[in-house]
Amino acid sequence: MGRITRLTGIASGILLLSLTCAQAAQYKFDLSDEYQATGPTGEAEQHFKDLVAKNSNGQIEITLHLDGSLGYKSADHNAAVRDGAIAMASTPVDHLGGLSPIFDFQSLPFIAPTYANLRELTDVCMPFYKEQEANQNQVILCTEAWTSTGLWTRKPINSPADLKGLKVRAYEAIGTKTFLRAGAAAIQMSWSDVIPALTTHTIDAVLTSDEGGVDAKFWEHGVKYFNSIGFQQGISIVTMNKDAFNKLPPDMQKVILDAAADTDKFSWDALNGRVDKNKRIMAGAGGVFVDQVPAVVIQALKDAGAPVLAEWKAKMG
Repeated sequence: MGRITRLTGIASGILLLSLTCAQAAQYKFDLSDEYQATGPTGEAEQHFKDLVAKNSNGQIEITLHLDGSLGYKSADHNAAVRDGAIAMASTPVDHLGGLSPIFDFQSLPFIAPTYANLRELTDVCMPFYKEQEANQNQVILCTEAWTSTGLWTRKPINSPADLKGLKVRAYEAIGTKTFLRAGAAAIQMSWSDVIPALTTHTIDAVLTSDEGGVDAKFWEHGVKYFNSIGFQQGISIVTMNKDAFNKLPPDMQKVILDAAADTDKFSWDALNGRVDKNKRIMAGAGGVFVDQVPAVVIQALKDAGAPVLAEWKAKMG
């Protein structure tokens, strides 16, 4: 009898565990990101995932797919989330210019030289972003802030002449046009293609943040100089398929939105001290953070970007 009682107890425990696991897996969503786990977006999304799991008592499970592991590049995310191929994705705003010129605002050269400027610019643009994404069957959950964009190179940039013929990767049309006008051999390229292109010397420079180069350890590929030109500062947005969101019960929708609001603050707060941290990592690995880029170089890029600004104004109205 005692053996039967013990077996009955074990069976009951297994059944209870199965029911608990079934409840934990009630809502499952994939979140795609082309960037690394250690970067600003990856860290913010881990925070979001953990907070959602905790506050939903395990009823919502978010699986992160970083480093483009789902096969989607950032430029693919908008359509993939819109069509429901994936439930959530993190997309740099500058990849959405094809939807509306408002998404190109933050990409304009030297438009937001400080983080305070970037925060203000984001707040001003957000109602327009939400309207555009609603038209794309998506809900904006939160923003993820990046450090300032500069130029990673094999040699320091000491004069405008050093830009001439420089094979540089840009990540959107505005940066590409600006560097082409400055005399560089600029090419628009997705992040996941950068390391192979550096390895084969298809490119010798990368327009990205200090953070991006540190995460990818550019110095291991001979690109050790980060020229801090303050070219752009931008954000990524995490969006969710509107149909998937609307299918959630109200209490679970609130869990998602509350966690997203907390993650937004987490991401922006994480900017504090991030550049200093990257400088320390670079110094220890043989990288060089060039704070004082010659003013003539920055002015040459401003001059090259002036027609781009005029084109944007004409589109935006």
